Amino acid sequence: MRSFKLNQKSRQDLALWALVLVGGVALVLGTGALRGHGALQGLGQSPVTGLIVLLFLVALGLNLRNTVLLLREFKALPQDQGLFAEHCRYLRKAARGKGGVDQEFSLSLLENRLLRRESWVQLTANLLVTLGMVGTILGLTAAMQGLASALGSIESSLSLEATESASPIAGLTLALEGMSTAFLTTLAGAVLGGLLLKALSHFSANLIEALLDQIRLKASLEVVPQLERLIWKQEMADLAQAQHNVQAFMNSGRDIDQFLKSYTQGLVGASEQLTVLSQKLGDQVFTVKRDSPVEGQQRLEALLSRLEGAAVQQNQLLTRLFYAVCGLAGGGVGLMLLVQVWGG
Repeated sequence: MRSFKLNQKSRQDLALWALVLVGGVALVLGTGALRGHGALQGLGQSPVTGLIVLLFLVALGLNLRNTVLLLREFKALPQDQGLFAEHCRYLRKAARGKGGVDQEFSLSLLENRLLRRESWVQLTANLLVTLGMVGTILGLTAAMQGLASALGSIESSLSLEATESASPIAGLTLALEGMSTAFLTTLAGAVLGGLLLKALSHFSANLIEALLDQIRLKASLEVVPQLERLIWKQEMADLAQAQHNVQAFMNSGRDIDQFLKSYTQGLVGASEQLTVLSQKLGDQVFTVKRDSPVEGQQRLEALLSRLEGAAVQQNQLLTRLFYAVCGLAGGGVGLMLLVQVWGG
C-alpha cells in the first residue's frame, strides 16, 4: 500500500509552526523573568497584561493539541484509519444508495470539523488584540490621573499661601507608569495575539488543507474506482431486471391474446347455437299450434328452459370476454409505464 507522507510544503509549514511555538513560549518565559526589571516592570502591575498572557497560554495549548491530532491523522493515512476511514464509510453509503461517488460533501464536513477546533485559537487571537486596546485605555487613564496630580502639586507649590506642598514627582511617576502600562499591554496583545497566535493558526490551517488533499488523492486512487465499478454493476443488474419484466409483460400479452381468441370462438359457437335454437323455436311453435293444449304447454316449457340455458351461457361468455379485454388493457398500460420508467 502506498505510504502518504508530508510533502515539502507541509514540512515547511510544520517547521515554521514549531519555530513560532518555541518562540512564543520563550518570549513568555523570558518576559516573566524580566518583568521586575526596567521597562518591563509595568507587565507585572497590570491585570490586563496578566489576563492576556493567561489566554495566550490556553490558546497555545489548544493549538498544540490540534496540531498533534493532525499529525496523528497523517500517520494513520497509510493504515486506512482515522478521518480517511470515516470518509470511505460515507462514500460507501452514498454508493449503496445510488447517490454517486462525490467526495466534496464528505471532505467539506471533515474540513468544518477540523476548522471548528482551530476557530477557538483564532477567537483568542482577536480577543488578545482587543484586551491590548483595553489595557491601553486603562493605562492612558492612569497616566492622565498622574499628570493631573503632578500639575496640582506644581500649582500648590507656586501658591503664595501654601506653606507646604506635595512634590510633583509622585504624580509624574504615576503618569509614566500609566503610559508604560498602556504601551506594554498594547504590545503584548499585538505580539501574542495578532502575531504569534495568528501565525500558529495559519500554519495549522495549511496542515488541515494538506491532510484533506491527501485524503482526496488516496480515495481517488484506491476507493472511488471500486465504488464506481460497484455502481455500474448495480445499474446493469437493474437494467437486466427491467428487461426481464418487459419480457414477462410481453408473454402475458400473448397469453391474454390467445385467451381472447378462444373465448371469441366460444362466443361465435354460442351465436350459432342461438340461431339453431331460434329455428327450432319456430318449428316448435308451429308444432304447438297443431298439438293439444297439454302437449303444447310441455313443449313450450322445455323450449323456454333450453332458451334460458343458452342465454346464461352467452352471458358467461360475454363476462369472461369483458374481463379478458380489461386484463389486456391493464397489461398494456403497465407495459407502457414500465417502458417510460425504464427509459427515464
